[in-house]
Amino acid sequence: MAGTTKELTSAMVEEYIERGGAKCPFCGSGDIEAGHVEADSDRVTGPVECLACGEEWRDVFYLRALDILDENGRYRKSIEPGERTLVFANGAQYRRGDWVRIRATGMLRRISYDYGPTFYPSLADAHGAMYGYEEVEPVHAGTGRFLSSLAILIDAVETGDAETGDQVLQANRVDIGPVYLAACAVLSRRPRTNERRTGDR
Repeated sequence: MAGTTKELTSAMVEEYIERGGAKCPFCGSGDIEAGHVEADSDRVTGPVECLACGEEWRDVFYLRALDILDENGRYRKSIEPGERTLVFANGAQYRRGDWVRIRATGMLRRISYDYGPTFYPSLADAHGAMYGYEEVEPVHAGTGRFLSSLAILIDAVETGDAETGDQVLQANRVDIGPVYLAACAVLSRRPRTNERRTGDR
């Protein structure tokens, strides 16, 4: 691999992961090609190249579950570890899907997995970033519900369901652009800046 030549920010990586690795984190093109993956302990890595801009990087996947096969080798079901409650030194408890605030930056993130005290950093957020227990703090339950609503709004606009998102907001005489941008700002997500989603109508 030739490597990357452009600057890549954490926000760009978060957006790439949110899109399921389907579009180049540098230029946004869907014309990307993945190479052979390599397994190492509890993670798998694989090279990826964007055929549009020429940038190259490696995707990283962590072991989260296993698939059960039938006697003919066909998929039967997947099994994930039981949901673990996280107990921090300050007495707070978190579960998968809860929102936390990153102490160093103030950014809000959603918990997706806990690897336990023997793995550091122990805590994975919904974007794949890792944090130690002492690096995060809880948010109020009401705040968590509000943040979840903002995430749903952003997803409705960005994942091919923009028509639905527009209809909901227009029914209440709300312009989609400012609301979408404000939601992205609160969740520290980079907005998609095309006319459809953020421009004037």
